[in-house]
Amino acid sequence: PRDGAVAQLTTLTFDWSAFDPDGEGVSYSFYLGTANPPAFWASETTTSKQLTLDPDTQYFWKIIYRDAFGANTSGPVWRFHTDVAHPSLLTGPSPADLSVDQAVNLILDWDAFEPDGDPMHFDVYFGTTATPAKVASFQTGTTFDASGAFAILPSTTYYWRVIARTNNGSTTGPLWSFVTKPNSPPSMAFGQTPVNGGIAHNPPWMNWLATDVDAPEQSLRYNVYFGTTNPPPLVEAGRHAPNYSPGLLQEGTPYFWSITVSDPFASTPGPVWSFMVDDSVLTGVGDAPVVTTLGRNFPNPFNPQTIIPYGVPDSRGPVHVKLIVYDALGRTVRVLVDELQSSGSRDVIWRGDDDRGAKVSSGVYYCVLQVGSDRRTQKMVLLK
Repeated sequence: PRDGAVAQLTTLTFDWSAFDPDGEGVSYSFYLGTANPPAFWASETTTSKQLTLDPDTQYFWKIIYRDAFGANTSGPVWRFHTDVAHPSLLTGPSPADLSVDQAVNLILDWDAFEPDGDPMHFDVYFGTTATPAKVASFQTGTTFDASGAFAILPSTTYYWRVIARTNNGSTTGPLWSFVTKPNSPPSMAFGQTPVNGGIAHNPPWMNWLATDVDAPEQSLRYNVYFGTTNPPPLVEAGRHAPNYSPGLLQEGTPYFWSITVSDPFASTPGPVWSFMVDDSVLTGVGDAPVVTTLGRNFPNPFNPQTIIPYGVPDSRGPVHVKLIVYDALGRTVRVLVDELQSSGSRDVIWRGDDDRGAKVSSGVYYCVLQVGSDRRTQKMVLLK
């Protein structure tokens, strides 16, 4: 800084120049302090040095430079004054102050400005009282994932503030608040398979769909009711996946089932459905069917994968079998089977990917089985 300069940044770069008529190497002694004359600070080989200083302080500094033979010249003593520390500015809260109907999967965000250019870090305070507790310290970014750290409740007032800290002190931001939106209960289970009153494979694979307008902030859970009585008893509580298999069942017996869908705050019971099983169509590897068969994939709709049962009829030897998935435009998506196979019942898993291993999008797909001259087609629905 020039001699007599004022309002200098506290993070300051010192620069100087020197000339040696003999062209010999030069080194420097750097002197700095709040008294005149200043004290020795450091030896330097360059003509620049950056330091962090105190605000609102007068400093004195000088340079002594030397050539390769020990001759030295002392420069004059210069002085300057650093600027008064300015408070950081904390603005632009998100959610906005006094806002309502905020989602529970929220990320706190704010704007921060440091007039002196000093580096900042932040303490975050958050809670349900007007004196929120500290939830993060020495954070360098201007965001905080509140829903990742806490279970945010619906219809609740939350308070928060930020304290910005620098080398020159701290600035406490204003107290902000917002209200989260009321919880919406999840939908009733729908899109079930087996269909109500239908016939299922044995063992059956029961699956269903459910939605929640508050998703993805709420993770749905399912209570599964299943049995030979109506209403059926509870067989599993808090299931994560929207599917269930009860194992092998008795052919010709009506079975009843129902699903209750729950989010963290509410539950929605569903209707009671029924189905029976048919042992004539078995999944897995088993005895050869009389004719070529392509069973209904299960689950369907599915995500992320589905099982496709098929059967190669009894013949005098192996036969060429192709099982190919096509999209709705008739384009090949995935070749699941392309080989000689002996007779028997089998199943194959399709994981919703193409021949390159890339995941495909939601939609209608067709599974085509070709056994010799026999051809069978089955419609499948991938629902993400």
